[in-house]
Amino acid sequence: MTNNDIFESQVNSDGSRAGVYEHDDDVGYFYLYDLTRTEGQKVTAAIRVSVGPFRYSLDDLAIRWSGNERFVGLFIKNQLCAVFDAKSHEAFGGESEHSGSIPESIKNTFKTP
Repeated sequence: MTNNDIFESQVNSDGSRAGVYEHDDDVGYFYLYDLTRTEGQKVTAAIRVSVGPFRYSLDDLAIRWSGNERFVGLFIKNQLCAVFDAKSHEAFGGESEHSGSIPESIKNTFKTP
C-alpha cells in the first residue's frame, strides 16, 4: 500500500463476515469477505465504487451493518453508496454495470428507529 491507499473494514458481531473498502489511488472497491473461508478465498463479492483518486477524507467513510446484519453498506459522506446482501452475496449500488441501484427496502434496514 502507498501513502494514498485507503483500507477500512467492519466485521459483523459473530466475526464471520466483513465489509471492506479498499482504494489504491486509482480505483475503489467494496468487498464482502467470508472470514470462515481459507486465505485467498475470503472475498465472495465485489463492487467497483469509484475510479480515480479518493476525493474525500477518511472521516467521510463508514461501513455499517444493518440491524439484523443481513446487509453491510458503504457510506460516503453519510450517503449509502454500495450494499451487499451477506446471505445471497447480491450486490447493489456502486459504479459497476453489474450492480443495480439500492432498493428502498434495503436502505431502510440501515435507518435507526
